[in-house]
Amino acid sequence: MRAVIIDDERNVRMVIRSMVHTYAPSVKIVGEASTCLQGIDIIRTMEPDVAFLDVELGDGTGMDVIASVKDLSCLFAVVTAHSSYAVDAYAHDAVSFLLKPVDPDAIVKAIAKLSAALEARQILAEKSQLRRVTLRDAENDYVVRIADILTCTAKGVYTVIRMTDGSSLLLSKNLKEYEDMFSQYGFLRVHHGHLVNVHHIRRYDRRHGHVLVLSDDSVVPVSVRKREVVLRTLHSVVLGNSHGGQ
Repeated sequence: MRAVIIDDERNVRMVIRSMVHTYAPSVKIVGEASTCLQGIDIIRTMEPDVAFLDVELGDGTGMDVIASVKDLSCLFAVVTAHSSYAVDAYAHDAVSFLLKPVDPDAIVKAIAKLSAALEARQILAEKSQLRRVTLRDAENDYVVRIADILTCTAKGVYTVIRMTDGSSLLLSKNLKEYEDMFSQYGFLRVHHGHLVNVHHIRRYDRRHGHVLVLSDDSVVPVSVRKREVVLRTLHSVVLGNSHGGQ
C-alpha cells in the first residue's frame, strides 16, 4: 500500500510517518504535503492508494482535496483534532476518521480499514467483469460483456472499442467518457490514446519500448508518465488473484 500524508503541522506528519513505519511497515509513505493545493498535486502526481488527510489546511480543507481528486482511486483516512468533522468526512466517503493526537492503535485500525477497502474494490472490479453494458454507434445498440472488451482507443473525437473476438466498434464518444465509465471495472488509462482492460494484460514488455502485451498478443504502448502506475496495478491484480485462489 502506498500512502501520502497531508497535514499543515510538520510534527503531526512526522508522528504519522513514524507510527506507520513502526506499526505498519508494509505501507510505504511516498510523499507529504502541508496545504490543500500541494495535497491535490501530490495525489495527482504520486497516485497513492491512500492518504492521511487533515481537515484544516490553511488554503482550503481536506474535503476540498477529496472533491478535487474524485476522478482518482485514492482512499482517505481523515485526521483532525475536531470530532465534529466526522459526519462531513464520512459524507465525503472517507474510509476512516482519526482524532488528534493520533495514537498507534488508531493508526493500525485505520490501515486495517483502508486495506479492507482496497481489497473489496479489487474483488468488485473482478466480479464486475461479468457485467454487461450497452454501447451505441450510429446504427446499432450493442450489448457486450465488460470482460469481452480488450481496449478503447482514441480516434479523433471518436473511440474504437476492440473486442476479444477480433471485432471492433467505432463509437461517437471520446476516450475520456469511456475512461469515466469503465475505470471502476478494472480499466486503466495507460497512454493518452489508450484505455486497457487490465484483466487482459499478459505481460509488460520493457525491452521493446515499454508496451503491454494483451491476451490476443496485440501490443499497447505505455506512456512514460503512466509506467509506475501500470506496474503497481499489475502487481495488485496478481496479488488479488493469488489471494482469491487460496
